[in-house]
Amino acid sequence: MNAPPLQAAPASGLLVMGDNLDVLTGLLETYEGRCRLVLADPPYNAKNIKHYHDDFDSVQWLAALETRIPLFCRFLSEDGILAFHIDDSEQAHLQTLLDRMLGRQSRLNTVCVKMSELSGVKMRYQDRLLPRVKEYILLYGKNPGARLHPLRRAKSPQRLEAYLDYYRGFLENPEDPVVDWRVAPLREELRRRNLSDSLPSLRRFQLEHAERIVYRTNNRWFQSLAPEQRPEATFARMVSPWGESYVWWEGKQMLFLSDHLEEPLSDLWTDISTINLGREGGIAFPSGKKPESLALRILELCTRPGDLVLDPFCGSGTTAAVAHKSGRDWITIEQDPGIFQRARGRLESVVLGTDHTGTTEVLGWKGGGGFRWGSHPSGPFASFPPQ
Repeated sequence: MNAPPLQAAPASGLLVMGDNLDVLTGLLETYEGRCRLVLADPPYNAKNIKHYHDDFDSVQWLAALETRIPLFCRFLSEDGILAFHIDDSEQAHLQTLLDRMLGRQSRLNTVCVKMSELSGVKMRYQDRLLPRVKEYILLYGKNPGARLHPLRRAKSPQRLEAYLDYYRGFLENPEDPVVDWRVAPLREELRRRNLSDSLPSLRRFQLEHAERIVYRTNNRWFQSLAPEQRPEATFARMVSPWGESYVWWEGKQMLFLSDHLEEPLSDLWTDISTINLGREGGIAFPSGKKPESLALRILELCTRPGDLVLDPFCGSGTTAAVAHKSGRDWITIEQDPGIFQRARGRLESVVLGTDHTGTTEVLGWKGGGGFRWGSHPSGPFASFPPQ
């Protein structure tokens, strides 16, 4: 799993009430080119949100974003990334708009995220429609040099089980030179240690000693070697013409279980949990809140601790809350006064360390930092904690 981000310094934020077009225009002089990420989570135009206006004509909805997208991009650093979180309602239209405005070559990924379970209201129309459980993250680089940070995640139990069945060798002496290595059958090692060789015991042992659990697999480069190029020893360290290091094991490649407990993150995210989402941040926001774990993944994918993140559609304040907990500075904007106050309360709890939900535990968050808040981009701003 990814290690919790390290905080370079206590995070600071800016929460502003107002229309993001007006607010960002006022903030441009101070923050232009300083944001590593703009994470936009606009109303989906799905016509089913109670908290704010979510029932626009599609042309009107797109026109509002077309006006704002160039402004969002002006806040991005040269290697910055623009991300939109959206559902089926306008995803195709929005992606077409972004391709046209930013250039298709700027599109880094279209990520599909599983965002709900097969239950509740979405099952009402299952007799004629497939239940919708997915949403999208659209990722665009400001310039060709923009890059995502590769992430890895733990394999699912099902995928891990399929791998574990192949790893049946135990490396007895990893501290010795490779040519002197000895590999024993795994079950034999269990019996030598007076451990049960039942499947649960076997699996537990494999995970506890993953760096010594090994498996042989084919390697095309090994197979292409001429007889005189092949090591005579049972085990040998081999470096390929392209610089990769392998362990030769009687003509095959040795794999270590510890290198395969995780897998690269792809553009299909099915592991984001929405269970107890309503409790996150201590703020009620049914059907209008994204999980903190999703926000954290996007932040880790696009930013580093100490970077500045802009969220022009604050809503319940999820992005700002997770940015603060993970050591990113942030700016967020909300035009609805009632929602603004709820987001402010949530962010105060984050600063005080009294928010124990969402990503708090995984990040080891105890509180700290602060933010300013107000209703006009030029201030005056109040501070929290008060100064």
